[in-house]
Amino acid sequence: EWVPDGRRLVDLLAGTSRAERVVLVEDDPACLHLTRATLESAGYEVEAYGEGQQALERLLREPRPQALVVDLRLPDLSGFELLARISEEESLADMPKIMFSAAELRHGECLDFSLLDAFVAKTEGNLALLDTLRQHLPEKLSA
Repeated sequence: EWVPDGRRLVDLLAGTSRAERVVLVEDDPACLHLTRATLESAGYEVEAYGEGQQALERLLREPRPQALVVDLRLPDLSGFELLARISEEESLADMPKIMFSAAELRHGECLDFSLLDAFVAKTEGNLALLDTLRQHLPEKLSA
């Protein structure tokens, strides 16, 4: 199967021996299942959470994950609120933070995109997320 930019799906999913830990924060069970399956198929270890507070508590514990993928709309706090809270943690400063969301911004909503390393719209699909994640992981982990 081909993806829009000409690469084959199998090429995106194969060829990795990585065991990087990714924290995935997504409240929609179907989306969480599909995204988790995509990342695990690519060799990532995924820790999934349905609420921002659960993810925050996990992010503050050792061992630190290598990346965070977060939805904008969560039941307890927004993805940006989660990002603002972890931005205060020096130990998480270099961790790639990727927002993966289908949510539309609300009128008057003020969001700090400087807290993100990347934004991927869910309409772009899980392979776009996977590609973005690979681009943002430190070179030493991606080799």
